[in-house]
Amino acid sequence: MKSAGIQKPSGASFIEVGDKVHEFTVLDMSHPDSGEVYEMVDGLVQELRLFGDPSNDHHHTY
Repeated sequence: MKSAGIQKPSGASFIEVGDKVHEFTVLDMSHPDSGEVYEMVDGLVQELRLFGDPSNDHHHTY
């Protein structure tokens, strides 16, 4: 893509709170509540680590 001069768009997530849809792009800190959102995501990541990450195959039992 780089050699063709094409720029890949940033990944984005959308969350609906109440009747408003908010967009967050990778490392975007422009949203007024972005600090709170990133804190919550970090907390969720820590909880996933405590209980094991189901996307990691070595935690699966067959």
